[in-house]
Amino acid sequence: MFCKARMAKVWGLAAFLGSPLPALAQYTYTERYTEPTPEVRKGRRGPATGYGSQIALGGGVMNFTGGTAQGMTDPGGSWDLRLVWGTRSIVGLEGAYIGSAQRISASGLDLNAALLGTGVEGTLRINAPMPYRDSMIAPFAVGGLGWTRFDVINNDFNTSVVNEKDHVMTVPVGAGLAVSYRGFMVDGRFTYRFVYREDLIGNADLNNWIVSANIGSEF
Repeated sequence: MFCKARMAKVWGLAAFLGSPLPALAQYTYTERYTEPTPEVRKGRRGPATGYGSQIALGGGVMNFTGGTAQGMTDPGGSWDLRLVWGTRSIVGLEGAYIGSAQRISASGLDLNAALLGTGVEGTLRINAPMPYRDSMIAPFAVGGLGWTRFDVINNDFNTSVVNEKDHVMTVPVGAGLAVSYRGFMVDGRFTYRFVYREDLIGNADLNNWIVSANIGSEF
């Protein structure tokens, strides 16, 4: 009887000591240390400002629409330096320096004469931005107010109906398409300018259109 009781205690102790070993082995296996997953750096997603700003330089072609002014001038070149706030917002603003140059001819005016236009304008810009990863396409429309000074240059004499200079108020309206990729931005636009208070050629209409393209940096 003594042997049976002693053997029972031995087997009980062996069972007690042996039972945690599989669990301990399983725990040791499943909790093995693994290297952490390397952090994946995200690429650039739009400008740092979020709403988008741009500085751009552009050029294009301009011409008058009124019959008298159009008949006395040739289609000319145009240029602009433009600052934009809100390239990726629904509503944005633009400020620009604008210029143009074209040949002008009239009876009594030097044959070498040219018409130079310089001015500034500010416009409200409505965008429809469609970003995708590092790029964006954005149709837009603009409208605002401006001022332009026209000067007749390169003339040694002028006895014509054309005045030497004229200051006018402008109302530019237009539409275009902007495309950007990693901070590089281009846009093309058509702008029509209604002109008021003009007397360059009597009361002749100086309304004009410009087709232009701009290249710049978005930030």
